[in-house]
Amino acid sequence: MKNISQNEKVQMSKQFRSRIFSCKDFKERMSYIGEHLQEMESVSATNRASLGFNQKVFKLVDMNLSKKKVLLFGASFDEVKAFCALAENVYFITIPFLDDVVLPQNAHQMEYDEEFSIKNPDKILFDFIFSNHVVEHIFSDDLHRHLKEMYDLLRVGGEYFIICPSKHSIVTAPIEFFNYHIGQYTYAQIASLALEIGFCSYRPIINPYLFNHFIEYKRYQLENILSKLPVIFLSILGLNSLYIKLKK
Repeated sequence: MKNISQNEKVQMSKQFRSRIFSCKDFKERMSYIGEHLQEMESVSATNRASLGFNQKVFKLVDMNLSKKKVLLFGASFDEVKAFCALAENVYFITIPFLDDVVLPQNAHQMEYDEEFSIKNPDKILFDFIFSNHVVEHIFSDDLHRHLKEMYDLLRVGGEYFIICPSKHSIVTAPIEFFNYHIGQYTYAQIASLALEIGFCSYRPIINPYLFNHFIEYKRYQLENILSKLPVIFLSILGLNSLYIKLKK
């Protein structure tokens, strides 16, 4: 593993963004993302196997997972281990394939097919799907496809819980952070797509360690108002990430 300078990291991020926006379709974008992540892991100690997981997130999961089937989309190894301690069966998928680790017995790694759809030969339906800081790496043209795939993998009554940076925190972030976050979303954008696909309810959570079940953002234009605040205040208030629960 070689060390690279901050300037080299910035240049890699610029190259990534330029290439992603030149890809002609979803399959080409996914192929390139896989290649780039492999390259990144060769020059950085941070990868999906080493990323940590903040277990405070479980305070937001108002579902008993002990007898549930869980799918983790874009999971880190620590994330897999944390959910395996709570759920009966934990399935996960990530790019690149997570190997060279010993998985818990109730962890099951899924794979993509040639079109980058999740292989599911047993037609498993999940009670709970979770993605943690992954959706912001999904190109805007592909978000509908992603949400529809998650919808199809859920049983009726199942939930998809998304955590991702808000659009307003991404656009003011350092350049290398901005370049990799090709999906810049608001609560309203994700809600609109989710309801169009067929999710029956959409629940945003604002500042999850202080408030819960709050009034809808778009009804009172809170998101637009809060976007005017400096990023440091959004961080203090816990508003620089989106926390969204979608129910089928």
